[in-house]
Amino acid sequence: MSNPSTRETGDRRWPGLPVADSQRLRVCIASPDFNGPVRNGGIGTACRALAESLAAAGHSVTALYALGEWCEQGTINRWITDYAEAEIKLVPCPAPPAPIVEAPQVAQIAWRVYRWLAGQSFDIVYFPEWSGCGYYAIQAKRMGLAFGETRLVVVTHSPTLWHLEGDQQLLTYRYFLLNDDMERACVEHADAVISPSRYMLEWMTRQGWTLPAQTFVQPNLSPKHTRGEPPSGEVQPIEELVFFGRLEPRKGIKIFAAALDRLFADGLRPKVTFLGKTSSREGFDSYAFIKTRAKKWNVKPQVITDLDAEGAVNYLAQPGRLAVIASLIDNAPYTIQECLERGVPFVASRVGGIPEMVAAADADRVLFDPNPPDMVRALKRVLGEGAAAARPSVDPEANARAWAGFAPSDAPRAPVRPVRHLGPSVTVCLVHHERPDMLLQAIEGLEAQTTEDFEVVLVDDGSSPATVERLKALEPRFAARSWRIVYQDNRYLGAARNRAAAEAKGQWLLFHDDDNIARPEMIETFLRVARHSGADIVTAAMGTFSGKAPKPADAPDAIWLPIGAARAFGAIENAFGDANALVRRDAFARLGGFTEDYGVGHEDWELFARAVLGGLTLLSVPEPLFHYRVASSSMLRAEKNPANFLRNLRPYLEDAGHPHANLLRLFQGLAVEYEDIQRQAAAYEAERRKLQTTLAATTELLSDGGLRDDEALDRVRQMLNLVGGERRTGRVSASQLAELSHALFYSPPMRWTRPIRNLLNRWRGRSLEPTVLPAMSEAEQLEFVLRTITSITWEATGPLRAIARLFGYRDPTRVARAAVMVSEEP
Repeated sequence: MSNPSTRETGDRRWPGLPVADSQRLRVCIASPDFNGPVRNGGIGTACRALAESLAAAGHSVTALYALGEWCEQGTINRWITDYAEAEIKLVPCPAPPAPIVEAPQVAQIAWRVYRWLAGQSFDIVYFPEWSGCGYYAIQAKRMGLAFGETRLVVVTHSPTLWHLEGDQQLLTYRYFLLNDDMERACVEHADAVISPSRYMLEWMTRQGWTLPAQTFVQPNLSPKHTRGEPPSGEVQPIEELVFFGRLEPRKGIKIFAAALDRLFADGLRPKVTFLGKTSSREGFDSYAFIKTRAKKWNVKPQVITDLDAEGAVNYLAQPGRLAVIASLIDNAPYTIQECLERGVPFVASRVGGIPEMVAAADADRVLFDPNPPDMVRALKRVLGEGAAAARPSVDPEANARAWAGFAPSDAPRAPVRPVRHLGPSVTVCLVHHERPDMLLQAIEGLEAQTTEDFEVVLVDDGSSPATVERLKALEPRFAARSWRIVYQDNRYLGAARNRAAAEAKGQWLLFHDDDNIARPEMIETFLRVARHSGADIVTAAMGTFSGKAPKPADAPDAIWLPIGAARAFGAIENAFGDANALVRRDAFARLGGFTEDYGVGHEDWELFARAVLGGLTLLSVPEPLFHYRVASSSMLRAEKNPANFLRNLRPYLEDAGHPHANLLRLFQGLAVEYEDIQRQAAAYEAERRKLQTTLAATTELLSDGGLRDDEALDRVRQMLNLVGGERRTGRVSASQLAELSHALFYSPPMRWTRPIRNLLNRWRGRSLEPTVLPAMSEAEQLEFVLRTITSITWEATGPLRAIARLFGYRDPTRVARAAVMVSEEP
């Protein structure tokens, strides 16, 4: 076995961790996955093993559990006690009591991690790259906002898109793009990156990831339950084949089953066990798959799914058992490491980082190519000759010493050369149209800034004469500060911002809208971040409010949290930030300013996307620097206008070229439509639940037989008012009911499933549904409509109807809503 700090990695750019004298450090490991609260996770096992090893070496160790008090098993207090027994402080990351953070879930988690860490003092903080939980902390250090004395280290495990590739899954969830953007940024801007395999770094390089100068290859540490005597090398007979790993295609369960088909066909009869968590995603059911395949074997396999990692290894360590690890893709799996260090005989697929884990002398004996014929050869060999445990490529004790002594230096930062500039550093480009009262609040916010190194250019974009007169009254107030007011005809936001930039004298341009209110530290913070980082564009989080005046800075209604330079995700959602941003003047000129489409929004989104795609640096401050007024007309709440989305996609179309540009148009359209479908589905579900609360009473009235139709109609109208959330008067017309009944009865979901329902009706001894709509009274029509749109059939076909609407299908649910929410009779 080799020394991990000097062993050959195959690429001298990625050495092992440098040998260093151990010193007691304050260490934090921040992760959304820790063994204990989360059962049997590879990342969680690695994080706990690192914590245990560093604590045993004398370091002060804190484990920051990013998911707070959520536990897959047990309670958080149980795990706090459990970790404390190993001298580890487990901290469930606290969620701020207020306000609401408006951001995707992964961003919210990363922000909470950053906020907690910013109030602590550590020498080193370790993060997994997966899900980007270290994103905002790493960005804050890059901006000079925090962690000046703390080294931020990322350990690679399983990036989101790598995981999808291994699972052979399509990328159907838009936020996976965001995960990828955040994970890439964590790796690129960390002080150091450690990978347990050279394979993962090579994968990242092929995918265009940027690795920092301090990038190392170092095996994962071993959890306590795997530590034992070194393998003896003794050959033992094998009687039981144990598939070891999650019971899913990525872990090779299908090729294992195919290999068993051939073994049993050749007359071999080993005992078979499946040991691991089950899977039921993407249409694959572990139990059903095993049950179906076992019919060929004439052997009833054993399926064990409830053991934790320690229990699983203890099971494998019994004589006569061979672990079969058949992964199609893997980084540095703990299934291999556990077998290596406990002396469990195994065979494994020659994929990913697995060959790097096994001693070179044992590799050909225990590794096979991931296909059934080669697996069959390996299994026949061990069933006939017996098997001996393989040896690890790295000595576990030397590996632990390397991790314990690691103390990375700060990541080198390119010096930001000061630019000599006469005049104010910042020009605030303030634009206005017909909102003089809000404008006064915006001006007051600027007058209260903690720095005076700025000027203001106010561009009025074609307001009425009465409003212009009010602006004229502000001119003496502006002149006293050498600020200026410029008047122009109404040309919309892009042109107004460009006019302000053309009048500017500052080195940086800070675009500011008349309905926003700056916090006192806004300009000073923007300027400090730009100077420290050398960024070309700096955006920021914002505190939202509604009404005439903002709430106190520490209690906004919500915080809208941008991501920053989310290159891929930015094509479908504005993760870059608000137009209230600081832009280096020469960068603005290089971009050609804002485009000037009249009446169309997203000019800021378009500019930021063009900047990021063009190689400029965009950062987003993870702290609110201004108050954003939310109204029905504000950009944050505006209806989704296709023209806006076409505008912000233009930089991507220009960057892609034909034919990829057309594919981007399609993907963006599908993404926007998918989001709309999700909103509709949520609305339909809410309506369905409301309908259920009154359906029983309504059905009772309709089936009583003694009530007039008018009474039934009145009761149903009350229910429909409840569903719509509005108070309406009037009657539901008979023609509407007839039209709706006809549309529902002959709709494809009801027509195509009618034979199935009639089959069930025949089996239950019930009357069959007619194939032609019968004559019905108004009460019967109402009963039919209500029963149909709350039926299992209608609910089950909801996703299909949503997809069909993309291709022009007229959903009767929408007809129903139109019919019942607009009354035609007095």
